[in-house]
Amino acid sequence: MKKSRIAIIDILRGFALLLIVLIHFIEHFEFYSPPKHHFIFSPAQDERSLYWVMQFIRGNAYAIFALLFGLSFYIQMNNKAKKGINYTKGFAWRMFILLIIGFFFSLIYRGDILHMYALFALPVLFIYPLNSKFLFVISILLLLQLPLLYKFIISFYQPDFKLIEAYPHWAEGNQLAYDGSFWETVKFNFYKGRHTAWTWTIYVGRYLQIWGLFILGILLGRISFFKKIEHQKALLIKIFIVSLFIALALAFTTESLVNKFPITVEQQKVTKIILNSWKNIFGLATYVSLISLLYIAFPKAYLFKLFQAYGKLSLTNYIVQGTVGVFLYYGFGLALWKYLGDTWSLISGVIFFLIQAYLCTIWNSYFYYGPFEWLWRCLTDLNLKTHFKKPQQPIQSKPLNSSS
Repeated sequence: MKKSRIAIIDILRGFALLLIVLIHFIEHFEFYSPPKHHFIFSPAQDERSLYWVMQFIRGNAYAIFALLFGLSFYIQMNNKAKKGINYTKGFAWRMFILLIIGFFFSLIYRGDILHMYALFALPVLFIYPLNSKFLFVISILLLLQLPLLYKFIISFYQPDFKLIEAYPHWAEGNQLAYDGSFWETVKFNFYKGRHTAWTWTIYVGRYLQIWGLFILGILLGRISFFKKIEHQKALLIKIFIVSLFIALALAFTTESLVNKFPITVEQQKVTKIILNSWKNIFGLATYVSLISLLYIAFPKAYLFKLFQAYGKLSLTNYIVQGTVGVFLYYGFGLALWKYLGDTWSLISGVIFFLIQAYLCTIWNSYFYYGPFEWLWRCLTDLNLKTHFKKPQQPIQSKPLNSSS
């Protein structure tokens, strides 16, 4: 007997994946190049579409996903603990399997986060047993971006301070997406793609944010925040109002305010990275509280059914959209980057999500897991006998009425 899932968690995961789909499509799956042909939407409209996605979706999507990853971390550890099992080694093995899956996926799509999450989760195992108060303090310290704050402070004492750019092989990867073969792309992603992704993650402080949000997700699990989400309505309203105000303030004032301060260009870079990181946290809180409040008000809405179905198959959907997207946009595939600017890519992302989500509702009627979820579970348990297909109820025919 499978345990019932908490609907709002799958819904939030599905919503986060929608945002990730939109980001990936508008970024052409790490292939940043303007289209050669414009139709209906002008370059100016494309710039506006890109601006809004970068401001209000890009960092928030991964933040939500990281928070929910930490929550799933807690749920699995806690479920085993209830059975008297210390799951530390088991979870480490589970992350090793995810690392392998993510690494092979990253050979196709260099922007993969699965292998990163798998590695980032391992150190959290060592602090997982700590008291919740200690974990909360650690989470806040991580989210504050202290290393970047330190760099900002020392920049005043080092006139030649320079923030090292973190795109060592970006141009080469972009060129390969333009005219390289599939195998050339795979070869590039094996090392140079990983090097670029990891250096960027460190450059913008996302590694600290991921750790902080993993821990915050664990803490939300400990207080059963999402288990009876309807009881959190008053708190969610407060979180939404405060977070929305701060997120919008940071979004619309960071650029202008930072540029007005009498600081160097390098100091401006550090300041913007820090403020954008904080904006992502408040954006996360805004989205999570908003979706939760809408779910409380309209629990039967069809959109939530789509989000829930999509979130339940999050691993499969993430890998499928990345794999399909690369073949849609890259030169060795359909090369749609030539024809789809930012606005059309955004629309395409919405359509792709709706198709995928609808197919998920059908899939979930027949199967317990998505293909990659099932594979991950089987490899984790070293048992290929995990039930995959749901038993179908036989159709009972009605007896014919007999006349005398």
